[in-house]
Parts: sequence; C-alpha cells; structure tokens
Amino acid sequence: MRSPHIDGRAPNGCLKRLMMMVHRDGLCCPDCKQREHLHIHRYHSRSRVADYRCWSCGRIFNLWTGTPFQGTHLSPPKLERLLQLSRRGVSSSEISRRLDCDRGSLARFRHKLERELRQVLGPLPKKRPRHTNPKR
Repeated sequence: MRSPHIDGRAPNGCLKRLMMMVHRDGLCCPDCKQREHLHIHRYHSRSRVADYRCWSCGRIFNLWTGTPFQGTHLSPPKLERLLQLSRRGVSSSEISRRLDCDRGSLARFRHKLERELRQVLGPLPKKRPRHTNPKR
C-alpha cells in the first residue's frame, strides 16, 4: 500500500518533516524513553502541535520537548520557513518581516536554535553580504 501524498506547503507536511528532523528514531517519552503507549492528551489548534501523555510514567510533553525547537510558538510552516531563510543567511529583521512576527523574540529563538544546531551539525554557512549600491 502506498503512503498518501503529503503536500509540502500544507501544515501537516511541514509538521511531519520537522518531526522527522528532530525525532529520527520516532517519538518517545523524554523521561522514560517509552515509544509505545503515547496518547494525545490535548491538541492546540493555533500551533497545530499536540501534547502527548506517556501512560508508562504519566509525563505530558509535545513534539518539541527536549529538542532545539522547544519553547517556540511558531506554527510548523513558519518554523520550516525560518529554517530555510536562516540556512540562506537572511537576517533576523528580514525573516521577522516575512513571517510577520516580533524581531526580538525571533532573534533570540534563532540564536538559540543556531547554537544547538552548531553542536550537532558543525559550523553553519556564513550569512550572505548585505546588498549595497555599487558606486557609478
């Protein structure tokens, strides 16, 4: 049986790709590392990220608990776009304009995210130079 096609622009497609990025071996409880008996506890329609309850230890957590994305309130499509723009070296000011969010909190989250990714992936690409008008 073929798996259903996931539209990359759809929120569920973004969520699935982000989940595979941070949970390569599958979702597990951050406390007891149990992979089975995880049930949706509540669903936040605004962020589109569910909270799970581990029936083994009772812990409630979400997909971002214990990952570099912990603490973000960005929706999965915005989070994926942030990663794409950061990878290209776009400034936090420009990203905040494109995503329509607060520049200060976005910059703090982006720096935290880049620190954690640097530990895992090594140095990130250099930011692209700002465009300046050439002298004529």
